[in-house]
Amino acid sequence: MGYKDPIRQAAYQNMWIQRRRRAWIHAHGPCARCGSSRQLEVHHRNPTQKVTHRVWSWKEERREKELIKCQVVCHACHREAAALAKKPPHGTASRYESKRWRCRCLRCRKAAVAAVTERRRRRRQRERSAVDQLAGPSALNRVVARSNRAGGTGE
Repeated sequence: MGYKDPIRQAAYQNMWIQRRRRAWIHAHGPCARCGSSRQLEVHHRNPTQKVTHRVWSWKEERREKELIKCQVVCHACHREAAALAKKPPHGTASRYESKRWRCRCLRCRKAAVAAVTERRRRRRQRERSAVDQLAGPSALNRVVARSNRAGGTGE
């Protein structure tokens, strides 16, 4: 039978989930990277296979299927692993231009130069199309007609 007071019910559920989580973390040992026993967290080894992180209220069989993909790590190692997962690959402009990564290898520099060149090309193209829209086809026809009347070739 549940609690009549929703606040007490939520508190009980939170305690129940925390106990399950702590028991699993305790059973799967200290940090897999540095061996620390403080501030332990659950980390998905491959984030692309992650279904969700809210597994503690699931039935044991279903929960274990998801937790097989995980390992126990301390908070510091978890932050480091998450940062590495977000790091852009070499040979990209974002890796070169990023304030955080600032990679200056040859591949990243070449990618950055190519990206700047492409941005400039697109900007010039936008500017040209804006001028063409302002002038419109009728203005171009008037210029051609004027040159034809003058005996020119229209160029």
